[in-house]
Order: sequence, then structure tokens, then C-alpha cells
Amino acid sequence: MPFYFQPTMGGSDLNGDRALSSYQDYRFRAPNVMFARAAFEHSLWKLPLGFTAMADYGKVALTRGDLDFDHLRHSFSAGFTVRGENIPQLWILFAWGGHEGTHTIGYVNPNLLGGTPRPSLF
Repeated sequence: MPFYFQPTMGGSDLNGDRALSSYQDYRFRAPNVMFARAAFEHSLWKLPLGFTAMADYGKVALTRGDLDFDHLRHSFSAGFTVRGENIPQLWILFAWGGHEGTHTIGYVNPNLLGGTPRPSLF
């Protein structure tokens, strides 16, 4: 597989999915990826606003045997959501913890943009 089609972690990947948000886009690339996320999102006082917090952990490796729980990369993010139909539709997040800086992220639910989403590249 060409390197530019390999799965990535860090920022957003080729499909626009966020993983390890405090890193630059496509920061880590290899044929094998292990990723875990713990997330919490809650509305505030029955308003269309909410609060969210996330912790991401992941690792990339050339072989499956190299994937383990030692030296996982990590990233934390917290911020606010705007809810529509009781589902978060807009996220404004601040991400930190990756030892390579911080990021402020704005993300819109792709279903709000109309049309069909782009097919996955994997």
C-alpha cells in the first residue's frame, strides 16, 4: 500500500475524522493503528448548548505485533457544543497534551452541510 493511503493519527485523517487532536494533521502514519477515546458530552440547563471533554490515546506501528499499550500518544480536549434536535451539531474545542502544542478546533456535523458524505478512502 502506498504510504499516502496508510491510516493516520493526529489532527484529522484523510476522512476528516479527528484523533489525537493536539497534534498536527496526519502526524503519525503506519499500516497498523490502535486508537481509544473516552468522551463525555452533556447539555447545559436544557439549553441548546453543551459541554464536552475527551481523552484520546493511540499508537501506530509497522506490524500488528508492535501494537501494545506502552508509550501511547495522548491528547485531551474540552469545549462547548451547540445542539440541534438534542444531538451535538457544532463543536468548539481546545486540545492540549501532545507535547507539540495546542489547537483550537471548530467542527460542524457533516450532515448539516447537505449532500452525501465522501466515501471512505479505507
